Amino acid sequence: MECTGEQFCSIIMDNMVEECVMVSILEPMGVVTKKVKGTFEQIGSPQQYSLCDHHQKSLVYCHRTMELKAVTIQGGNNRRARFNLSRYSNASTTTTNQALPVVLGIDQWNLSCSKQTDSATPVLQLERCKDQLTTIGAQEKTVRFLFYKNTTGFSLTTFESAMYPGWFISTSLEPSQPIQMCQKQDARKLINFMVKH
Repeated sequence: MECTGEQFCSIIMDNMVEECVMVSILEPMGVVTKKVKGTFEQIGSPQQYSLCDHHQKSLVYCHRTMELKAVTIQGGNNRRARFNLSRYSNASTTTTNQALPVVLGIDQWNLSCSKQTDSATPVLQLERCKDQLTTIGAQEKTVRFLFYKNTTGFSLTTFESAMYPGWFISTSLEPSQPIQMCQKQDARKLINFMVKH
């Protein structure tokens, strides 16, 4: 049976199956499966990095207000905060294979995550630490400086609080806002960062 081009096209259109492609987007999961335990030992020397969220806002340090803000930078890199990232190991902690315990510092300040007595939400702040943080005990107050660095894909990295599992360092969707802690379900926050040398 022969058919004309128009009939052939009609047959194809009648039998065309619409294909729907679903792309799975991995939600960042908390990497800490339970409260930390044991002792964390620093590995090697701190390395310097800058961070920007996946909307290309760089983290900058405001000396006057003692805050870290996410800002879109035009031109050079000189305003970007340079973080000293110290790596740690702990055989007792159960995490996914990609999670790495780290401490983030700027000059003589370290990022910490703690709760105020009247708040249920952990607060991210810059804090001077008198300890050298070569070892951090899970039951010590210094565990507030520890975050789990988890990288997915080629370059998306999250920083989850070791003290408060499920809470992540985040930026706002709005420009020039301070960085904060949030839970991964908060659609108003960005928790994925690019770590750059």
